[in-house]
Amino acid sequence: MFFKSPRRRDAFANTRDARATRILAITALTQYPLRMSFERHEKTLLIRPEFLNHAGSVFGGYMMKWADDMAFNAATLTFPGASFVTKLFGQIDFIKPIQAGDIIKVCGQVISRGNTSCKVQVWSFNAMTNEKVFDTFAIMVNVRNGQKLPLPPEAGQTPAPSLKDQSAVTAMLDRD
Repeated sequence: MFFKSPRRRDAFANTRDARATRILAITALTQYPLRMSFERHEKTLLIRPEFLNHAGSVFGGYMMKWADDMAFNAATLTFPGASFVTKLFGQIDFIKPIQAGDIIKVCGQVISRGNTSCKVQVWSFNAMTNEKVFDTFAIMVNVRNGQKLPLPPEAGQTPAPSLKDQSAVTAMLDRD
């Protein structure tokens, strides 16, 4: 809220509602922070003759293998300590043919997270022409010993504080 008078702003800040709002805001921020974007990961591949099908373009199975590898890499590098398996791939779109001698970049980026899984966008483009040649997404699930587990914190993030730490923050705010 914007107040013209500092006195009125201070009076509002000392109310019980303001204290509750501050507690909720700090508690929310100490959980996993909302990220607008995750880091992009990529690898570069030279298309060799052994990757080609009878029509002279890349066999789709290789592209799917590379997409699965990239989805795993992007998820694992974003959430270190997780043990990912592929749950599903969305619509696989082979946009343009890829020929022998082409150099392609296969890219992956986590675009959303759930409690136990994340969605990874995977695409590929010709490094020489910058034309997109492939696009799909994968759902990767954190599984250990056959059981789904919550995702760990993202790389570079600290784990959520314990309830004891959160109660210390609440107590500190109550000392007005």
